[in-house]
Amino acid sequence: MSKRFLRRRETFNTGDKDVISSCTDFIWESLKTAGITKVLALKSVLISEEILVEFLKKAPQDSIGNRLKYAHKNGTNKVRILTGQSERSVLKQTVIALILGVVVGLLLSLLAPASVNNALDVYLLTPVKTVFMNALKNIIAPVLFFSIVSSLFSICF
Repeated sequence: MSKRFLRRRETFNTGDKDVISSCTDFIWESLKTAGITKVLALKSVLISEEILVEFLKKAPQDSIGNRLKYAHKNGTNKVRILTGQSERSVLKQTVIALILGVVVGLLLSLLAPASVNNALDVYLLTPVKTVFMNALKNIIAPVLFFSIVSSLFSICF
């Protein structure tokens, strides 16, 4: 069996009245390019059409990311509709928040009086730390218990 890989990307305007036919045409042409049989291509196009119709019914007109991705690898067709923000932007926000936290902490420790730092520690940071540690303890114990139990059952059965 020959391994084929095809990756194509196309952008569609969801406000266009012919967006579904444009998307299904794109999928059809991509499948023909990949050398998929007509029967499998037709099934894929029909399933994609149903998914797109339901998706466009529920999503607000301008909130869709306008991206449709198709990939064919090892005999498997994948069609993805991207709607959310990328993982990289979440990573960027996390790193920026971490850096800002370090900068604010350093500025407070260097410039603020000791009484302000002590008050922030006692009234803000200690309660937050206590709540966070208690939440971790409440999550870790059941996860450990159930992972051990499931491991024992998978060994026994």
